[in-house]
Amino acid sequence: MKKTPSPPTKLALADPYNIVKTDELTNSKQTPNSPSDHKETISKSDLKLESASPSPNAVDAVLTNDDSHGRKNGNKRTAESTPLNAPTKKLKSRTTKIKESPGMTDHVKKAIHHCEINARIRMLFPQDKVISKTCMSARIFACFTLYIEQQKENTATVQETPSRVTRRSHSSQLPILSFLRALVSVESTSLGDKPVQRKLVQFSAYDGSSTKPPRDSVMGSHISRQASVDAMIRALEEINALLSLTQKDERNAVIESLQSLCQFLMLLETKTKDNKSEHFKLRSECAKSMPFEWEPNRFRRVARLYRQDLEKICSCLEQQNQETQTKSIRKSLHDFDVKLNLQAKLAESMGRTIRYHLRRLFNPIYGPVTLDETFEEQRKGKNGHDAFRHPSNMSSILQMRHPDWYSPGSNSAVADGSVSAVLNVALETIVNYFSAKLFFNESKFTLPAFPASFCSSPAARRGINDISEIISDENLDTVLNEIGNAQRFLAAAKACRFISDLLNWPGVEEEISRLGGWNLIEECAKQFHCHRLDSLSSNDAHLSVLKNVKEFLKRVVQCWNNKKDAAKDCTDELDTLWIRFQCDQFSIIQSQSKRNRKRSGVTVKEVLTEGLQRHMFPNIVEPDDESDEDEEEEQ
Repeated sequence: MKKTPSPPTKLALADPYNIVKTDELTNSKQTPNSPSDHKETISKSDLKLESASPSPNAVDAVLTNDDSHGRKNGNKRTAESTPLNAPTKKLKSRTTKIKESPGMTDHVKKAIHHCEINARIRMLFPQDKVISKTCMSARIFACFTLYIEQQKENTATVQETPSRVTRRSHSSQLPILSFLRALVSVESTSLGDKPVQRKLVQFSAYDGSSTKPPRDSVMGSHISRQASVDAMIRALEEINALLSLTQKDERNAVIESLQSLCQFLMLLETKTKDNKSEHFKLRSECAKSMPFEWEPNRFRRVARLYRQDLEKICSCLEQQNQETQTKSIRKSLHDFDVKLNLQAKLAESMGRTIRYHLRRLFNPIYGPVTLDETFEEQRKGKNGHDAFRHPSNMSSILQMRHPDWYSPGSNSAVADGSVSAVLNVALETIVNYFSAKLFFNESKFTLPAFPASFCSSPAARRGINDISEIISDENLDTVLNEIGNAQRFLAAAKACRFISDLLNWPGVEEEISRLGGWNLIEECAKQFHCHRLDSLSSNDAHLSVLKNVKEFLKRVVQCWNNKKDAAKDCTDELDTLWIRFQCDQFSIIQSQSKRNRKRSGVTVKEVLTEGLQRHMFPNIVEPDDESDEDEEEEQ
């Protein structure tokens, strides 16, 4: 005789996420402590629990009390190990019913549990093993989807309550899901692939602080930062994809999702001392879902950071709805007057990436050189692998040297042989004087104009007749302005000469090709320019001119050839000004006194001396032959 299967228990009906399996809690066998004629019955009124979910305490009770029995029986709970009525009693004692109102059915008020957050992370963000990392964005966004579903379930009737399959479908159809996955990928990439270890200090990954910085002595150590940059670029592309939506209905759906997420983040970042408040419980459950113990309040700052960016994106979409003409609709983030935290971090990371590759190409390495293990595994057997195995030999090809009468000090970049540092200053000097647009016009290149004369005012021509002579403040300001203009021009001209001599020096092109070429630098500079990040990072804006090194070098050479004679005239005028104001008669150390501070010659000498640091770019010469020097010392 066939046994009719018993109906599902209350707990099973209240468990839409299958945290506790139905067949494990339902058993028709008699328990040792129950009478032989005992049968479990469920009344029709109990079916109203179908739309409910167990409270966190109920779930904890089931998972904790049955855990030991589950291990002994192969993770299968039996009626002998767990009495049938035990979890049901706990559920009844720990759940509260919402007060009935017309048109509303009784159901249990549900609180989000960290087990549900982890289950949702596995469903929405399966990439990069996010569940095993201290990735806070994944916890926040997973909790957000659960929170939105909870709000809808609390206002729905039993017939309208979605099943587990419907919930999965709703979450997977979220209009901004692809964007949220990109944000999670940014944080996950910053954390890296190493096993999670509990430390006293945990750096944040949502702002890129956990990204492993490259080391000059470790070849291939740039891959962590490069992966982080790529992840942030994908996130920006997802934002541009949202802004490029042509249908107003699609934009409205995205706006609604972003607004809901911003409201949830505002709730999450609310500061409170009440441990029973909703926002504190949400943060606590997110913290419990981390791989190890985590401070719940750390989620407040993360929520605030994301909310600031999401509100700006939402504002851009709302502005698009107000733009009636299709042709005038802005379809990219850089078309709006907004600055996201994500953009600022990307600009900073790109600048550091370019600087690292410049050091790798030009600077010597003092000490042992090793190869990054992760890079070795990823690049094994691929083309170009040998380019990152060896350091630069540029120091054996060329050397930087100043004139004998000028010494910048033993701690200067020239003394250290840091060619990349001088190259970086030269690039910044050129862009600040000529502007980067001069090098971005691919179709036409017009040489910039330059002053016809330097320091030609009557006050500059006259100078002083005696060291005690004091000229008027108006004449002194005129002289100082002329000196500043002349020094800025001279610095730009000499920067062009330095770059022209450096990149055209015999053997430099071959050495750069041996080390992998300009490809990585050019690609990063293109992205920097494409996303208009120069306005977000003034210290790195000049690096965007490296998006096409060959064309940039061609135009730099033209600038130097055109201004070579003017640079010589400018140098002569500054030297003459030094003589006219008798700068050799003054000591800058003595100029600190009140008496000498008023003297015109002292002020002119200070300005001329400080200007040397800006326009005294070194000359490129042949490297010293150490063997010849040793022979001369022996003789």
